[in-house]
Amino acid sequence: MKRYVPKLINSPLTITLTILIALFVSIWYVDPQSNSLSESKSFELLTDIFQELSLSKSTESHFAQFYQNKTTNPFFFPKIIKSKQSIENLERKIHTIISGYKTRLTTFEEKYVVNVIVTESMKYGFDPLFVLALMRVESSFDHRAVSNKNALGLMQIMPFVGEALATELNIPWEGEATLFNPVTNIKIGTYFLYKLTKRFKYNQKMVLAAYNFGPTALNNQIKAGKDLYIEYPLLVLDKYKKYASMKI
Repeated sequence: MKRYVPKLINSPLTITLTILIALFVSIWYVDPQSNSLSESKSFELLTDIFQELSLSKSTESHFAQFYQNKTTNPFFFPKIIKSKQSIENLERKIHTIISGYKTRLTTFEEKYVVNVIVTESMKYGFDPLFVLALMRVESSFDHRAVSNKNALGLMQIMPFVGEALATELNIPWEGEATLFNPVTNIKIGTYFLYKLTKRFKYNQKMVLAAYNFGPTALNNQIKAGKDLYIEYPLLVLDKYKKYASMKI
């Protein structure tokens, strides 16, 4: 029995939990203004950390789904992602790109958002760099961005579209503020992109034109025999090509 004690004490899990508990107690101790445990800064910090650990497991789950079942959207899914290590390298690359912009997020929040981008992209079969390129064109990674047409957040979603999609995803809708939450915005935006991908039969330029112009308006353009707006799709695809070839 004794020989297993050192292994348990020195295990990464035990060490991590010890550090977290010490951090938890110390921050709560120096936060006398909090009236309860749930109001303390340590509770908020630990909640974020455990959410991130859970999110990493979710990423691994989606990774396994694509390479075992080969489902959903292979047209966009990157061929370069072949291992957990390649996902970690991809996340590092995405964070390097995002951190070069004024996101109005903390470093910790940026890393969390990077993980969400990868997880939600893989859920629907998108290359995360493809979603990143769209996000760059839409908002330059500013999670508080508002367009002149009142599209909101990282992926610039119109409130009426966001509310409808939030209902489909069982995401609580709290008005426009919901779309300023970067995690929620990404979940809704990637789901919207996925619906457009199926609707327009995996045609990249059509999907991107619909995302920018609106699917109904785009269909009306097609029925009227008018020229399609192709500048936006080309802009996104150019960014995508740049990010895909970038060495970091």
